[in-house]
Amino acid sequence: MEDYIIKVENLTKRFGKNIIFDKVNVEFKKGESVAILGNNGMGKSTFLRIISGLTSLSSGKIIIDRNVKFNYIPENYSKLNLTIEEYLKCIGDLDNIRKEEFEAKVKELYEKFYLKSMKDVPMKNLSKGSLQKVAVIQALISNSDVLLLDEPLSGQDVNSQANFIRIIKDLISEGVTVIMSCHEPFLVDELSSRVLKIENKKIIESVKPKIERVRYNILIFEKKEKSNIDKLTSEFGDILECHEEEGVVKLKVRERSSNKVLLSALNYGFTLKYFK
Repeated sequence: MEDYIIKVENLTKRFGKNIIFDKVNVEFKKGESVAILGNNGMGKSTFLRIISGLTSLSSGKIIIDRNVKFNYIPENYSKLNLTIEEYLKCIGDLDNIRKEEFEAKVKELYEKFYLKSMKDVPMKNLSKGSLQKVAVIQALISNSDVLLLDEPLSGQDVNSQANFIRIIKDLISEGVTVIMSCHEPFLVDELSSRVLKIENKKIIESVKPKIERVRYNILIFEKKEKSNIDKLTSEFGDILECHEEEGVVKLKVRERSSNKVLLSALNYGFTLKYFK
């Protein structure tokens, strides 16, 4: 297969009389990161499921090296009766991960996605954002050759988003092929080396969407015992980054929302140390 890890030839997919893809040809190289764009209902999620073998194709073929391992982060995850911890242990067992390796990896991911305190909560009781974090963690426990991402940041808080992007960048640098469906231009800009677009039942080469460079302020607070950082960051989508260390919280905030974030932070018990 030369440098290609996945090769799609004359892919056609029908649902009843509705044609989703018509004779699509596309290839994916080892170690590249590809964003697939398109309006809702165009087939982005269906395409990811087809190349991973979760959904059948009507005609054509997918050529994949038999040793390729897929890990998959779906957009919507099942609300199971199992707790987060119970479910992830099942995933570890399915992947035959050694107990010590599994425990160390899950501990690391709990911390990066702020789920440690929720590990014994049944998945059926989780919010969409927390459930999406579980979807991310289950795909990152074990190594893969291809990582499929379907709207991976859906509902995630700003800190988890930043950690997610750092983790995926590391995987790409290690040679993992990443194929993602997403709507967020900043995520395409951060992660993708190549952009495809679904249009007229075809998948065609495209260009990265233009990113408006964001004007922002830096706010630094002293955190008190009653300060609620989770409530503050979940309230504002314009908090671009949040770092906390030794009682000091640093926020990177879109300029348009800086004053509102400042007022809310003061109401939540923070003491302002710096504003620029």
